[in-house]
Amino acid sequence: MKTASRGSGLVALLISLGVIAVLGVIVFSTLGGAPQPGSLPTVVTGAASASAKAPPAPAAISAASRQACQADTAGLRAAEDESQVVLGHYSTVAELVSHGLLATPSTLHDVPASTLTATGYQIRTLGPAGSPAQCGPGATPVTDGSNGAS
Repeated sequence: MKTASRGSGLVALLISLGVIAVLGVIVFSTLGGAPQPGSLPTVVTGAASASAKAPPAPAAISAASRQACQADTAGLRAAEDESQVVLGHYSTVAELVSHGLLATPSTLHDVPASTLTATGYQIRTLGPAGSPAQCGPGATPVTDGSNGAS
C-alpha cells in the first residue's frame, strides 16, 4: 500500500507543477512578456481600458547633446540672474535678448511668460509639447539633472 500512496503523491505533485507552469505562461503572456533590457516596470493605477498602452520612452540624449543642453541652460540661468539684478524681475528669452542680457535667443530652450513669477521662472525645452527635441520632449520643464540640464 505504501507504493500506491507514494505513486499517487508523485502524480499529484506533477499535476500541480503542470498547472503552475500553465498559469505562469498565462500570466507572463498577459503582462506582455519579458521586459526589455534597461526598461522599468510599468505601474498602472486606476481603471484602464484593455487597449491602453504606455507611451513610448523618450530617446536617450547623446553626450554631445547633453553638454549643449547643459551649456544652454547655464547661460539662460546666468541671464535670468542678471535680469533679476538689473531689471528687478525675471524675463522671457525675448526680453533677455532685447535688454542685452542674452546675445541671441536659445535654439534649445525657452522661458515662457506663463512661468515667470516674482520669485522664479521655468526653463522648458523648445518645441511643441511632447515633440522630439535635442534636449528632450518639447515644452518639458527642465529641472536639475533632467533633459540634459545641470
